[in-house]
Amino acid sequence: VIAILASVLIPTFSDIVTKAKKTAALQEARNAYTDYLVEHDGSLPTGATCIKSGDYYFKVENGQFKGEECIVSSAAEEHTYYTINNGTLVAPVESNKHTAQNNG
Repeated sequence: VIAILASVLIPTFSDIVTKAKKTAALQEARNAYTDYLVEHDGSLPTGATCIKSGDYYFKVENGQFKGEECIVSSAAEEHTYYTINNGTLVAPVESNKHTAQNNG
């Protein structure tokens, strides 16, 4: 009986932990994005942009934070990747610009 309960609860608990990590990364990305816009007079390049927070990439399209994962196909467009360092959004350098690759 205990083994059956454990086999049911362990995957459920694992999913909860994963969702909590993703939610925390999403909030960190949203906060860093908002702070960046305030500090830079609302300027961020238009087009396909992704913000890396933890193990996740979040999409920004036309200056709007979408809050959805930035999943890109290998045949797609070029994306600009921003990273977060100590809660601050770090503008990309040329080596941080990549041709889209599947990250999921």
